[in-house]
Amino acid sequence: SVSSSANVVERATFNVHIGRPGLETGEYSLLLPDPVPSMPLPSDSAQDKARRVLEQVQRTFMYLQRSDKRFLDPRALVDACKHSMAMYETNDVNDHNDASEFILQLHDKLDESLKQSGCVQQRKMLNSVRGSLEYQTIPKEGNFPPPTPKSEELCLVQLKVRGMDTIHDSLSAFVEGELMDGDNKYEFEDGVKRAALRRTCIGTLPNVLILHLKRFDIDYSTFETIKLNSRCEFPERLNMKPYTREGLAAMENENNEGGIDALDDEDFMFELRGVLVHAGVAQSGHYYSFIKERLTEEDGPAKQGRWFRFDDDDVTEWDSRNLERECFGGSVTKTQLWHGVQSQVEHELIANAFMLFYDKVRIPPDADDANDDDNNNNPAAMAIVEEQASEEKDAEEKDASDLVLSGSEAFDAEVFT
Repeated sequence: SVSSSANVVERATFNVHIGRPGLETGEYSLLLPDPVPSMPLPSDSAQDKARRVLEQVQRTFMYLQRSDKRFLDPRALVDACKHSMAMYETNDVNDHNDASEFILQLHDKLDESLKQSGCVQQRKMLNSVRGSLEYQTIPKEGNFPPPTPKSEELCLVQLKVRGMDTIHDSLSAFVEGELMDGDNKYEFEDGVKRAALRRTCIGTLPNVLILHLKRFDIDYSTFETIKLNSRCEFPERLNMKPYTREGLAAMENENNEGGIDALDDEDFMFELRGVLVHAGVAQSGHYYSFIKERLTEEDGPAKQGRWFRFDDDDVTEWDSRNLERECFGGSVTKTQLWHGVQSQVEHELIANAFMLFYDKVRIPPDADDANDDDNNNNPAAMAIVEEQASEEKDAEEKDASDLVLSGSEAFDAEVFT
């Protein structure tokens, strides 16, 4: 049965079996067709092309959240990226590419377009995945004060896999640094060369931490790109404190009182939210994801988030107890029978984690909320705050189809907060 509702959406009931176990019944929306690729004009500037990426990302998330379809056709987003990203100037979109390179360039294009538009949601959208790296130079002789550390924006952390058994090993190597001594002493601002430790650490942790396991490497005997399938373990709960500015300083000054804010380890705890898996070799392969659903306050504390496997248009529930077997890599021993002779053969697991996505367990309040306590004592200010909150709620409840069709850059708060 079908019933019309405006000229955009129709409601229908269904009782169908679409190639999957179990009869499915219920109600679905006959929504707008998937976003259609729009070819850039020859006169399009770099800003125009970046804006197209932003618009297609917006539409992608809106359809994923609001549509009742099984899956979204991503060709419109791919088309926008193809005409905007440097990685596709020499590579075809159908070629096998590095997912970490894609996410970095996607971040840059979104940042570029949001800056041009002055979109108020820029902080909410991109700051959730933004942190900072800190480059430190620490003198190892004399009482000379260290120079001011240099900082750089952090979108994802690149971690070595070769020779590493766990990501804790990789993170420790990441912050280990290099001792500059002997003929290689560091020249400080006063012109004197001193032994010094130069290292990189995490200055600010993002709310969403992305770790890239560098499984694509160089075979120096052939100078060809290879994939490392060695085992690299990672936990479902990750304490990042030992790899931050505060954590390193605390370990080096554990016997000194003061000088460092006493932060609880919970401020550095992250929970695994998603795993991007690469199956194949360096030159060809396939990406798919394991993603844990996000719960809301309405779900209650007793409910546990389920895991799902996202593999192209196939989405199925997944048991996270299989995390080690399906994501850590390494090898398995199998029994092989050949001409009546039984033997044990070791096989590499070519499907393994390539990128990890962790959510911060305890998210600090926004800086915008810093004056809330003052407002609580001011009735006039409280009235203004309540009025603004009401207006924001009305805006959030605006019909999602209007947001998509208008080309507005307002992002849904449920997706990006």
